[in-house]
Amino acid sequence: MSELAKQYETSYFQRTSLSAVDSFDTISAEQVAPEYPDQPDVQLPTAPKKLPLNPLNQALVIFFVLVCLGFVAANLVIQYQVATTQATIQNYEGQTAQLKKETDIMMNQLAQQFDYQVIKDAAQKQNMTINKDQVKEVAE
Repeated sequence: MSELAKQYETSYFQRTSLSAVDSFDTISAEQVAPEYPDQPDVQLPTAPKKLPLNPLNQALVIFFVLVCLGFVAANLVIQYQVATTQATIQNYEGQTAQLKKETDIMMNQLAQQFDYQVIKDAAQKQNMTINKDQVKEVAE
């Protein structure tokens, strides 16, 4: 055994009190650890440096940012115009449906007024005679 281990063993068994911590022989890390040759200091990672932009690159970046903003603005304008156009189309379709309905009602009234029986009744009320050959059906 080494000299240090023998010394530790004898001091351990000769101890009389458990609270006497200062009677222990401590082994320092320098005594146990092997010595290594000098190593270079490890540098901590640093934040990356900013990439310097020359004026031409700055101008290009600004140009492309402005182009992208222009595209966004154009998209918003086009969406607004599409929404407005769709609302106008729905309005016109509603008006067209209303006009078609009114036209159908008028055509039915017109067909009823030119019915042979209606003309015959009106002629008889006014003491007129009707010749069936002179009456033309609208539906024909």
